[in-house]
Amino acid sequence: NNNIMHIIQTYSQLRSYGLNFCGGYLSPLVNWLSIALSGLLLKEYNPQIPLCMYTNFELKHIFKDLFLLPYDTYFILDDIKNEYRDFYCYPKIQTYSMQNAPFLHIDCDVFCKEALKKRLLTADLVAQHEENDSNFYMLVLNHLKSCNAIIPDYMRVCFGENNIHSYNAGVLGGNNVFFWKEYIEYVKDFLSSNANSIRKSDKKFLYNVVFEQWIFYALAHTKRIKVETFIKGVVKDFVMPWGTVPDQVVEANNHPYIHIMNYKSHPRCNSYIIRQMYRKYPEYFDRILYVCHKNDICQKITLKGIANSEYEKRAIEYEKISNGDLLNSIISISPDVKFISNKKVSTLPDKKECKQEGYLKTYNTYLAQNVYIKYDSVMTNLLKIFRKPIRLNEIITDLNPFQQEYLITSIRKGLFDNVLII
Repeated sequence: NNNIMHIIQTYSQLRSYGLNFCGGYLSPLVNWLSIALSGLLLKEYNPQIPLCMYTNFELKHIFKDLFLLPYDTYFILDDIKNEYRDFYCYPKIQTYSMQNAPFLHIDCDVFCKEALKKRLLTADLVAQHEENDSNFYMLVLNHLKSCNAIIPDYMRVCFGENNIHSYNAGVLGGNNVFFWKEYIEYVKDFLSSNANSIRKSDKKFLYNVVFEQWIFYALAHTKRIKVETFIKGVVKDFVMPWGTVPDQVVEANNHPYIHIMNYKSHPRCNSYIIRQMYRKYPEYFDRILYVCHKNDICQKITLKGIANSEYEKRAIEYEKISNGDLLNSIISISPDVKFISNKKVSTLPDKKECKQEGYLKTYNTYLAQNVYIKYDSVMTNLLKIFRKPIRLNEIITDLNPFQQEYLITSIRKGLFDNVLII
C-alpha cells in the first residue's frame, strides 16, 4: 500500500566479506548482534508497522535463512560499482531511491526501546536531530575545497560563519515521497559533477556526510519543508546533552534511544550489545552464535561461558544497585586489570602509537578477550585509590555534590567495564 508508513533498514557490504565482517565493531559476532538487536527492538515496539530490510543476496540469506530475523520483506540492492564502493552510506542512497511510500529509515546501530511517536509517523520529513558543527564538518568542507570540489549554490544554506548545519541521518525519512525523488536527483548530480575531485581525494569517506546529510538539510531548507526530529534541540559540535554513547550505555534504561555512531570500537558499546541480545532475545543470540561458531567465527564466546561467568552475575547486580547501597559497598580494582606502563604501544584500538597513560587492560567476558579501555586522567587517578579495597562512603564525605555525582558515575562505569568490583 503506497499510503502506509514503512520502517526500513539497509545493510549491504561494499565488498563481499560474508559472515567474517566486523563492520567497525570488535568482532563479527557483535556486528551481527547489532543488526539483529536494532531490528528486533523496532519490531517489538512497532508491531503494526511493516519492517523491511534492503540488502544483497548473500546477506539476505544470512539474515532470513540463518538468523531468522523478523523482517516482513527483503529487497535486493544493485551491486555498487566504481568509486561508489568507497562510500559507506551509498547503499542507503540506493534504498532511498527505491521508496514509493512513506518511510522511516533507521540505521542498524540504532537501538530504540519505545514506539515511534505519531509526530514522526505523520511528518513530511524526519531526521534524528539537527546538527551545528564547527570542527569535523569544517574539516570536511576544507577537504572539499582542497580537492576543487564543486559545491552547489543551494548548499550554501548549510554554511554559517564558523559552523555548518546538517541533520543526523540515524533516522531519516518522512511522508513527502516527492521530496525523496528530487533529493536522489540532487545526490546524483553532486556525485557526477564531482567525479574528478572524488577520484583524486585521499579521504573519500568525508564525502558521505555531504551527499547524504548536507544535501538533505539544504534541500529541506531551500524548499522550506519542516523537518521533524526524533531528538529535539540542536546538537552542537557532536556533544550530546545527555552524554556520549559510552556514557549512555552504562545506564541504558535511562536512554530508550541509543545510536552507536562512531563508537563501534569502544569495548563498552560492544559489551552493551552482547548483554542486550543475550538477556532480551536469547533465542536469536543462540542462533546467531551457533551460525558464527559453525563458520569458525568467535569460537571463544559461548552461551555457557557468559551465563556462568562471575562477570555476568556481577553485572546484573551492579545494574540494580542503588546509589545508597553503592556508597556502603567496599570497592576494589578487579584482579583482571593491568595499568599499562609508559611504553609506547601500537596495538590499541585506534592503532596509533601513543603514551599509555589513561589506558587499562582488562578481560571482557562478553568478548572473551582482553580489551584496552581509555579513561580520562581524572578517572585513571581515581581508580588507583581502589588498589586497596575501600568503602565508598569513606572517600565521598569531603566532596561537594558535583564531585560526588562524578564519583558515583565513574564508579558505575568502572563496574560496567569489569575494572572495579564490589
